[in-house]
Amino acid sequence: MALCGEAVPASSSLALLPEAAFLRLVANLDLRSGSQLASTGVLIEASTTAALRALTEAVRGVSQDCAAVVADVEAQRVACVALQERERLAMARTLAALEPLRRHGLEGRPDVQEIFAELELRIPQHTAERDEAAEAERRARVEQAASSKVTLESLARGRISEGVLCSNHSTAPSACA
Repeated sequence: MALCGEAVPASSSLALLPEAAFLRLVANLDLRSGSQLASTGVLIEASTTAALRALTEAVRGVSQDCAAVVADVEAQRVACVALQERERLAMARTLAALEPLRRHGLEGRPDVQEIFAELELRIPQHTAERDEAAEAERRARVEQAASSKVTLESLARGRISEGVLCSNHSTAPSACA
């Protein structure tokens, strides 16, 4: 079994690959396959181990970033549901308090009709529109995080295939310095 930095037996077809080609291969493996490759002992240079480490850390980093956004969105969703329930209860209490106006024949007055229209129609409609817009924004954040995850992982794989073996998942050019 060859160790990092040692020559691979000539019988191994991987030994014929230049290191740059091998790094491109490693950079495009999924983590499980990369780990299996590492366990076979055919790693031809220490940089291949570094490439697998950098890939693992980059994937972990972008996955954690995406998970943090999803967790934040879920927390916002829970807070929104709680707010909706508080608003629903407040509206029910308000309507209950104003119910005597209906029972005493004041419902026909334009000002009272306006109050009930506001409470029963316009406020709930505005609330629903607000909540729909907030939910669309939350969905967009999750989609953006997922897209960023794919992009950042791809950038990390590209850096690794070029031999830049840092573990930072930042896209800044100086991140590996």
